[in-house]
Amino acid sequence: RVVSEEEYQEWLTGAKIKFAKKINEEDQFKKLASK
Repeated sequence: RVVSEEEYQEWLTGAKIKFAKKINEEDQFKKLASK
């Protein structure tokens, strides 16, 4: 199926948010682990 530009942008935004959360969680974990 063909994805419209709008759908693609929505998906991209969602992916960025998920990715940012993942990075943030890993960062928090490293801070805790290094103590």
